[in-house]
Amino acid sequence: PTGNWYHALAAPYVATARPKRGACGVVIGPRTMGVANPVLPCGVKIYIEYGGKQVLTQVIDRGPDVPGREFDITRALAKTIGLSGTRSINWRFAK
Repeated sequence: PTGNWYHALAAPYVATARPKRGACGVVIGPRTMGVANPVLPCGVKIYIEYGGKQVLTQVIDRGPDVPGREFDITRALAKTIGLSGTRSINWRFAK
């Protein structure tokens, strides 16, 4: 279903003192751009849109573990799109 926009709740990752290796094998540090999702395959590329900004990113981890929230967003990506707290975002598969 490329091209269709979906709505989801997302929030930035909780900060960790040291970089960690995510479930998809990517080391997640302060400058890492990506998202965690419990269902989408590791490495799948998606567009995230929030606050009029749209970025191409990919699934790099599993999560979140919060009911009703579909994405955790790395701190670097959240900063890029201006996302803080839990917010509604738009996303779609990259073609």
